[in-house]
Amino acid sequence: MAAVLVLAIIAGIAYTMATAPNLRWEAVGHFLFQRLILQGIVITLELTALAMLIGIVLGAIVAVMRLSPNPVVSSVSWCYIWFFRGTPVLVQIFFWYNLATVLPYVGLGIPFTPIHWQAPTNSLIAPFMAATLGLGLNEAAYMAEIVRAGIISVDEGQTDAAASLGMSRLQIMRLIVLPQAMRVIIPPTGNETISMLKNTSLAIVLGVDTPFGEEIAERTHYIRLAARKRSRQGSMTIGGGIALPRCQTAIALAGYLGRSRIDFVEIAQNRGDLVRDDLG
Repeated sequence: MAAVLVLAIIAGIAYTMATAPNLRWEAVGHFLFQRLILQGIVITLELTALAMLIGIVLGAIVAVMRLSPNPVVSSVSWCYIWFFRGTPVLVQIFFWYNLATVLPYVGLGIPFTPIHWQAPTNSLIAPFMAATLGLGLNEAAYMAEIVRAGIISVDEGQTDAAASLGMSRLQIMRLIVLPQAMRVIIPPTGNETISMLKNTSLAIVLGVDTPFGEEIAERTHYIRLAARKRSRQGSMTIGGGIALPRCQTAIALAGYLGRSRIDFVEIAQNRGDLVRDDLG
């Protein structure tokens, strides 16, 4: 009986999705493999791979530091994990993107010598680099806890036995502990990779070179102007003057669909008929 009920619900959802007139599946099929869509997939995969590489490597280092008997090293790693896990990833991405407001120039050099190198921060941290740093450093904090859990799962008797054989701490970690810890580390790392693949969508707020990133940024600017105008007229606010968020959703969606010759005014009507007067 339960299986029949589940199948009925699934069939109902599938029928609704297939027959919904405004979904326009023929447009989806036509544009699904267009060059711009494929370009966006490539950028997404590149950003995911780079961010996960930073997260895994740095996370392993921070995890080892967290388990260090040195209180200074352990405290520094704890602060890193606490900070990057405790702040939203979007805030971290914005921080790296706007680093030039704090440090207009980034330089390296040797004190008391003429050896010095300096470059403008904006030229070094482009939108793609800012997104990579924000996602990668945030991921490192989560990977550090995953790696630490894997290391702790290895029986301490094995490390004691390796130490009694004269192996150094680095040798014990590299040859004894980490190989056995992988059975605990790998499954959640796969989950983190899937989450990272989805979190790369946050990079669009920086104007990363995606197929419709510029359109969404432009439409978002338009909707802010529209919201301000309607707010002054008292016709587009709820409660204490909070603009309706679904209007921005309509603008963002239409930013790309407009390229596909789908009428933007019709989309706005379907999302609440909120923006025709201001964008017409």
